[in-house]
Amino acid sequence: MGSDYKLQLCRGRAAVDAFVRSHTWATALQRLSVIAQNRGENNIINLNSAIGACARAGEWDEGLQLFETMFKNTLRCSTVTLNASISANEKGGEWAKALHVFSIMAYTHVESSDVSFNAAISACEKHNDWEKALKLLTVMRIRRVETGMITFSALISACEKAGKWENALQLFSLMMQHTIQLDTIVFNATMSACEKGCEW
Repeated sequence: MGSDYKLQLCRGRAAVDAFVRSHTWATALQRLSVIAQNRGENNIINLNSAIGACARAGEWDEGLQLFETMFKNTLRCSTVTLNASISANEKGGEWAKALHVFSIMAYTHVESSDVSFNAAISACEKHNDWEKALKLLTVMRIRRVETGMITFSALISACEKAGKWENALQLFSLMMQHTIQLDTIVFNATMSACEKGCEW
C-alpha cells in the first residue's frame, strides 16, 4: 500500500471525524453520498468510519442514512458498518430494523461479532421477544462468540419483562458459573423477575 494512498485515507478519515464533531450533518451527508458513487476502497473505509463515528456520537439517524446510502450503492459493508447500524437502530428504538440489519450479515457473509449479537439481543429485549433473544444466545455459543455482562444483562432483562423468572435465574446461574462480572442492572433485573414469579 503506497504512502500516497495512506495519506489520502488519513485525510479522508480526518474529514469525516471533523464533520461528526462539528455536527455539520447536511454537508457531511451530501459529500459522503457523492463518495458512495465511487466504489474505491478508500471511499468504503471513509463511509464505514463515518457510520461508526455517528454511532459513537449518538447521531443514529445520520448513521442510518449513511448505511442506506452504502446499501443502495451495493458497497461492501464490513462488520463494523453493520454493527454500527444495528446499534443505531436498537438505540433509536427501531428494533425491527436492527434485527433486519443483523439478518443481512448472514447472506452477505459478513462475520457477526459479540457486538452484533449483543445489539440484536438488546433489540429483542426492547421488543419483549425473550424467545428470540435466547435463540441468539444459543447461536453465540454454537459459533463460540464471546458472551459477557452486556449479553446476559440484555437477556435477563428480556426474561424479566416477560415474567420468565426461571429463565432469568438460569441465565444468572450461567453468569456465576462462567465468572462473568455482575452489575446492579443484572441483580435488579433478576430480583424483579423473581418477584414477578413470587419466587424471591
